[in-house]
Amino acid sequence: MLFSGCISTKKYINYINQKCNQKNELINVNDYVEFKDTINKTTDSIVKAEKIKSYFIPAIFYWEWNNTIKCELSGKQTFNTFYYYFQCYADSLNLKDKLNGEKINISFESIPNTFIYTNKGYIVIIIIAYFMGQLEAIFPENSKLIFTYRILNGTKETKSGKIEINNINTPVKNIWKSTKKFTWMYIDQYVNNLKILSKTACKTLMDDIDN
Repeated sequence: MLFSGCISTKKYINYINQKCNQKNELINVNDYVEFKDTINKTTDSIVKAEKIKSYFIPAIFYWEWNNTIKCELSGKQTFNTFYYYFQCYADSLNLKDKLNGEKINISFESIPNTFIYTNKGYIVIIIIAYFMGQLEAIFPENSKLIFTYRILNGTKETKSGKIEINNINTPVKNIWKSTKKFTWMYIDQYVNNLKILSKTACKTLMDDIDN
């Protein structure tokens, strides 16, 4: 358990790659919605990761460790997953009827896709006994979903606006799972929250159109 905290960045990236490679949503095509992906993509890979803290103190009666990795999921893959669910909800919530024959152009500025993995703890040894504390957790960065929209009648703009929605991902703590399965659990939660976020975005957009 102690040395599992010393996982390398390369190995952690591999865990995420294994999981995310399983997901390949097929994009629907809605003739009344046009997405413009303006999200800054710092990497074409599935995940970009960097260590922001890494140390291990093996003293005689006191051990301490901290392994913290910042992960940025692929902007393209995140956008495509959101895009897939948004278009599904656009159909089911009848966004097309709301537009009344017009088309909508949506441009993204920000989408939640970054989290912090940390494994830290300590052990104090006192001759015939010891006590310890450990935390293995994932903390999402508090970024928002931000996008602007333009409603077009041909080339003429009839309405525009900007939507901001708070990140609904929440921190999770590992309880009796391997680091790999714990990370996979978080990614499943993340994708499910992205689905919820897309529905919220569609509903918020429709409300904003009415105002």
